[in-house]
Amino acid sequence: MKAILSPEETIEEPVCLMIGNFDGVHRGHQSVIDRARALAAELGCKTAVLSFEPHPLKILAPEKAPKLLATPAQKQALLAVHGVDYHIVQKFDRDFSRLSPEAFVARVKARVNFIRLLVGFNFRFGHRRQGSPDTLRQLAEKYRFLTESMPASVDGGQVISSSRIRDLIRKGRVDQAAELLGRPYFLEGLVKRGRRLGRQIGAPTANMSVENELLPKFGVYAGWARHRASWRRAIANIGVAPTVHSHEPLIETHLFDFDGSLYDQRLTLCLGAFLRPEAKFDSIEALKRQIRQDMTDRLAMPDTEPPVLPWP
Repeated sequence: MKAILSPEETIEEPVCLMIGNFDGVHRGHQSVIDRARALAAELGCKTAVLSFEPHPLKILAPEKAPKLLATPAQKQALLAVHGVDYHIVQKFDRDFSRLSPEAFVARVKARVNFIRLLVGFNFRFGHRRQGSPDTLRQLAEKYRFLTESMPASVDGGQVISSSRIRDLIRKGRVDQAAELLGRPYFLEGLVKRGRRLGRQIGAPTANMSVENELLPKFGVYAGWARHRASWRRAIANIGVAPTVHSHEPLIETHLFDFDGSLYDQRLTLCLGAFLRPEAKFDSIEALKRQIRQDMTDRLAMPDTEPPVLPWP
């Protein structure tokens, strides 16, 4: 997949274009991509996704802006693994937000030679969200494209959406979120030096400085951790460690059957089952006992295959 990042860079060849934020590239997004790939195969062209950076609400209503499910790099990788040929990143700012619906289409058409345009059923665009899929159909002949509005993807009687998945993750229901994502929810980042408390109590942990915006409900999670393409069973505590009075959220991960330094190295943490909420203990000894129990509980879980992620 080729990333189109510069506003001066254009796509001259005809493409089947999808427009949306595609946050998380969840199963609903995947159904749109599958439809676009099928159309592109019929037409003998390629596929492209146009998404916005930053998320429009971060400019228009920062207090309402969602915590995103994927970093820009993760989104690129997810789009690529699902067969998208081009990813166009459109800078979103106040000037862009003031474009009329027709000016929006003209601006995109000048940058991307799309002959088919796929959007979600609830797609809105242009100044004050005045444009809709009906607006696109009205503009299609003038700007020489055909458009299609995709129906919602449904699971369990509810629409699969990024907001629904965020809500599940915030509640610690990461296994249910994984069903809608079509993959585990994962956190990525560098391992930084911490207080080394885990090592002192016999359970050394990697203190992750994660790049993801959205953290799950504070608590202890079973999962898998990947270091240099090698997967190991893991257990992670996410929260403020009330027993030792941390003020900032911490992601502390213990890798089973690992002995070595992880400082300043990248780690990927795939979250599995939620084991228990975060708790404050009366003493360090009580904390030690609970950590040993958490580790026992993790090791007693049925052993599954390591997760499959879409990049090395």
